[in-house]
Amino acid sequence: YINIAWGTFSFRGRLKSINEEYSLFSPFGIPLRVNLDLTFVSHMEKEEANKEEGKESPDLSRMIILKAGESIALWCCRIYGDASYCADVAAWNGLPEFRNIKPGVALLFPPLSRYGKFTR
Repeated sequence: YINIAWGTFSFRGRLKSINEEYSLFSPFGIPLRVNLDLTFVSHMEKEEANKEEGKESPDLSRMIILKAGESIALWCCRIYGDASYCADVAAWNGLPEFRNIKPGVALLFPPLSRYGKFTR
């Protein structure tokens, strides 16, 4: 595993292969110049990759505290991948509607079954 940093560029990965081609030798046969062909593949810890990709399973319950600028529809998109669940989430949390929810409200996003229905 390697970390390559050049200015603001940073790459974490591993060396997949290395090929060398010698192009200049001394009169005694000592190599003086070599061209290297390096192949790298990126590597990221599984937890870090899932966090970066925003992968979260819709079959787990989540409790979130709504912040300024956030909405139930936004969180439905993040968790379920579909904003159409916002009315159901509001009803599940005992709210009369899903619009105009004040920041600081704790919301439970229930798990989904494989059929797209909320489960307990």
